Amino acid sequence: MVIVAVTIIPTFFLPLQPESGVLLIKITDAPADLKHLNITIDSFEVKEVGGGWVKVGIPGGRVSFDLLRLSNSSIDAAFGELKPGRYQMVRMHIVGGLAYTNATLEDGRVIGVSVPSEKLMFITPVFEVRAGKKTILLLDLQVNTVHLASNPRHALKPALRVDVAVIYV
Repeated sequence: MVIVAVTIIPTFFLPLQPESGVLLIKITDAPADLKHLNITIDSFEVKEVGGGWVKVGIPGGRVSFDLLRLSNSSIDAAFGELKPGRYQMVRMHIVGGLAYTNATLEDGRVIGVSVPSEKLMFITPVFEVRAGKKTILLLDLQVNTVHLASNPRHALKPALRVDVAVIYV
């Protein structure tokens, strides 16, 4: 009877399998010639391969940072549980206005920085969110500061490019 109980009972109580994985989006930067490049982001989304856009939460609703202070470091910008699957793009919404997104030039002038449509979208290598695991997406935002400072609209795009690293933990 004990042998039957030991072999049959575990089949009724299978261990629960996680139904989601965690995606952490980090942001870092390469050095530049500006003194400051302040950016505020209020939404992140990732695109599922063959599917739609999925929001990734930002603690506190938005994240603000001086991109140039992230050289050799990174911040955790967004974090959320997503269903397991393959994803291929990242889209972020930049909050407009001088108080949220601006640059300080070497001569001390502060200029407003604009983003056409206020959204930046990056095609990334296909990455996977795995059940019960953490996937870290490191976005290295690199700014062409000469282009940013010299164009009359001070548009962040195409002055910004991204290198993406995917880390599975």
